[in-house]
Amino acid sequence: MNISSSPVVILGAGLAGLACALRLHKSGKPYLLLEKSDEVGGRIRTSKTNEGFLLDHGFQVLLTSYPELNFCLNLKKLELQYFNSGALIYTPQKTRLLANPFLHPCHLLNETLSNFVSLKDKALVVKLVLSLHTNAFEKQKPESALSFLKTFGFSEEFIESFWRPFCSGVFLDKNLDVDSQYFVFLLKNFSTGRVAVPKNGMQQIPIQMSEQLSNSSVRLGVDVKEIHTDAVVLADGEKIKASAVVCAYNPDVGDAVKNEYRSVVNYYFSAKKNPNWEKWLMLIPPQYGLHLNNICVMSHVSSSYSSNEDILLSASIV
Repeated sequence: MNISSSPVVILGAGLAGLACALRLHKSGKPYLLLEKSDEVGGRIRTSKTNEGFLLDHGFQVLLTSYPELNFCLNLKKLELQYFNSGALIYTPQKTRLLANPFLHPCHLLNETLSNFVSLKDKALVVKLVLSLHTNAFEKQKPESALSFLKTFGFSEEFIESFWRPFCSGVFLDKNLDVDSQYFVFLLKNFSTGRVAVPKNGMQQIPIQMSEQLSNSSVRLGVDVKEIHTDAVVLADGEKIKASAVVCAYNPDVGDAVKNEYRSVVNYYFSAKKNPNWEKWLMLIPPQYGLHLNNICVMSHVSSSYSSNEDILLSASIV
């Protein structure tokens, strides 16, 4: 086969590999997507239990304002189910609510009268959200998210009670060492979009992406033994010529360095008694020593996550 007429071979059918395949597919370019497992999605998976619960593998959500979404997905067909905008904050004395007043104006008076968050921190939140939609951070210096928040003026109390558990759940980084530019990018997406899950679980996202591809250009259950610039060799000895090879995962071959991932352990619980948490995500500040990072009732967000009368609780440990 001539290299020039060979397909682009993409290794890994997680979101990166699927997005790459979609770009080539919509551009009319030949491609071949190879995946080691028997399903697409990579780390985005959803299992259904015998009891009728949908369990996402890890606490995962979709931000509707991600720039690539409209190219890759039909959001209407996903039947997105939305979290409330804001969060419940656990304290030993009382659970406090920090709601987005623009989406939940009924909570505005309660927040104004509450002394849980200082007036200065409330004003800084408003200032930060407004600044995200200007060019205020275009030339920001390289620093950690934690350093950025302190420099912006947030109190230690507010950082520990809100920003640390919130950012830990987003970045899986308790120390908030993530680069501030990426932090600002995601904050802007949080401020302009909604947090949601597909009605039938997060794996509906990669499934929908794969359904747009040609069946003949996707091979599952394929183990790649060797990677070259112009070909890949499979474990069974088959050699596939390639005009280019896209490695859409972190390879453990050749001189590649194996990455150490940050991780989250997600526990699910079913219960008869229904807590009055509505569709809020509850953040657990680390100073209380409970080890949990966040809790929510997934069956409140999407009723499809429980096909019986029991509720489904999700609890995450970063």
